[in-house]
Order: sequence, then structure tokens, then C-alpha cells
Amino acid sequence: MLRQLAQVATAGSAALILFATLTPDPPDPGGMPALVAHLLLFASIGASAALWYATSAAPRRSPQRALVGVMLALWLFGGLTEVAQGATSTRDPSLSDVAFDVAGAVAGFLVGGAAWRAVLARVAR
Repeated sequence: MLRQLAQVATAGSAALILFATLTPDPPDPGGMPALVAHLLLFASIGASAALWYATSAAPRRSPQRALVGVMLALWLFGGLTEVAQGATSTRDPSLSDVAFDVAGAVAGFLVGGAAWRAVLARVAR
């Protein structure tokens, strides 16, 4: 059940990120700087990926390989959204955006991972 929730949350986060980063006139993030918006958007996918990681069998077989795979996927997703922006007529790719995307995803994964471990430990009792 939690794994399906993690998959839906990850897909939903990815869809929200694609909408926010690729639409010609993205919604105003409430006056916050664009880089902070990138950080927060990607923190959501990092946190949902942490739940997916925590409920998957792959980390039990090879935790390092699974972790590298998750981090690589998050890094590629951040980079590819910027590449896709270059293909639009209204958006421009930016290395600083990629840096904040990756930082947000990693921070979300670390904070989300700690939170999910605490929740899953309580559920297991």
C-alpha cells in the first residue's frame, strides 16, 4: 500500500514539476525567488522517492546500488527538465536551476528518508 502511495506521489511530483518548469506562463510562486521554488518543487520528488526507496525490495538486495540509481534518476530528471526548457520558445535552461533542482531533490530525499524511517518504525511496532 505504501509503495503504491510512493509511486503515485512521485509521479504526481514529476507532473507538477514538468508543468511548473515547461509551461509558457508558469504560476506565480507567491513572490518567492524562482530558485527557492525550484528547491521546493524538487524536494517534493526527493521526499516521495525516499518513501519509494524505503518500501522497495531493491535497497535490501543492494542498498548502495539502489541509492546510486535513485540519485542518478533525480539528477537526470532535474537536468532533463532544463534541457526541455531549451526546446521551448518561452523558457531558458540554466545551470543554477539544475543545481537547485538537484539540491532540492537530495535534501527532500534525506529529510523525507529520515521522516519515513521514523513512520515505518512506528508502524512496524
